[in-house]
Amino acid sequence: MPPTPSGTDASIVIPTHTQLRWDSLSRTVASALAQEHRAAEVIVVVDHNPELAARVKREMPGVTVLENDSARGASGTRNTGAFHSRTSLIAFLDDDTVASPAWLGGLIVAFADPTVIGAGGGILPAWERTRPRWMPDELLWTVGVSYTGMPTSVA
Repeated sequence: MPPTPSGTDASIVIPTHTQLRWDSLSRTVASALAQEHRAAEVIVVVDHNPELAARVKREMPGVTVLENDSARGASGTRNTGAFHSRTSLIAFLDDDTVASPAWLGGLIVAFADPTVIGAGGGILPAWERTRPRWMPDELLWTVGVSYTGMPTSVA
């Protein structure tokens, strides 16, 4: 992998909406804060849940906490985070994911090419139990992870 462009700042935006996902959100935030290419800021956007916003502010030092000022849902929370970000590059993580330590740096590398306007990467499932035996690789998109048929190189 080419080196990360120096001086490339990026923000990580993490939308969340329910305290039922607290443990998962905690893992997601920890993985965002542990990136090899340190994010300029980690922003947690809480979707119309003042109690959860207060808890994140209280228990997650090192992150910026915003309350969604847009329409309910993932799009609204992502837009709120993007609007308030201090950087031109914004990486989004869902509150039920864990990013590998090289995740952010891997995304930023693509922007060394001035024609690039977006980047993404592979998503591996973390099954609560085991993967259903009946689910073929081609249907993994239905649970939001990488699937057979996706590009496996820069495209």
